[in-house]
Amino acid sequence: MADQLNNSWFSSVSVGSPSYELAKIKEFAYRTFDTIDRNGNGYLEYTELETALTKPGTDAREKSFIEFLLANCDNIADTVDEGAQSMPDAISRQDLEAYFKIVIDLLATEPQ
Repeated sequence: MADQLNNSWFSSVSVGSPSYELAKIKEFAYRTFDTIDRNGNGYLEYTELETALTKPGTDAREKSFIEFLLANCDNIADTVDEGAQSMPDAISRQDLEAYFKIVIDLLATEPQ
């Protein structure tokens, strides 16, 4: 199901580069971070992302964004070491910022 949702988002949008699409996912994550972070600890945990995915009223585009975050949770979570307060396998705001900056910068430098 995850691949189907991710593919439906990326294939249904006819405009925008991969960098643009990733920027939209980042924007969604920033905008909904506090809503998804149900326990308010400053991290998006896997279970919180799964809950957001199955929440009634979540549209297909939002589901595909959440599926992207779930599929890349470990990679995103490993982007920044927050030190002693770090939560393994959970995404912080710092992780999001650093991860999307790296990926978008990499995509911008790829030859077309």
